[in-house]
Amino acid sequence: MIEYRAYQVTQSDLAGGLDSSDWQWLYYEAVAEINLTWFDHLPENWTQWRHGRAFTHDKELAWWRQTNSLYTARLLLTQPPLPPTDAISWGQGRRWEKIPNSQTQFLLHGTLDQDAGNPSSDLPSWSEARIPRWLHYPIAYEAPPERVALKVISYGQLHGSELNQQQILTRWVQLEPADLGGSQQDV
Repeated sequence: MIEYRAYQVTQSDLAGGLDSSDWQWLYYEAVAEINLTWFDHLPENWTQWRHGRAFTHDKELAWWRQTNSLYTARLLLTQPPLPPTDAISWGQGRRWEKIPNSQTQFLLHGTLDQDAGNPSSDLPSWSEARIPRWLHYPIAYEAPPERVALKVISYGQLHGSELNQQQILTRWVQLEPADLGGSQQDV
């Protein structure tokens, strides 16, 4: 995998980078809100987000707001070349190697409410007693899974022929039904 970083990225340049690709999922953090949803377009209020990630099974674009109008961005690609984002100067790429057996799942909050569900939505609903709202995860399966998980893969740096597992980078891959018998962690 190749990691690219860009600094002092303007709002318009970052918006162009997000609109120039076929992202599937969008995660974002604002002062009073955290959300994980399908990515079909960049919402108008995206500039209020402190941090976000757009991702698919083979790439991820993460950003962190540094000032009111400038961001630091990180692009992770499993398949080069760089996407056509003319406005962002990505700089030199840095290679990361997949750590063997590092693919894992993080269980997301909530259990499927097959009977009750959210009466104001046709979407499948998951609920968690500690979270005072319905959870709607962007996952497309004929039958909604009992639990939803975020699949992640971890990468390390090669130093000679040794894989350094002290410095790790984790890439978000996809949302999927939780494998309740496999390797996962609650989040």
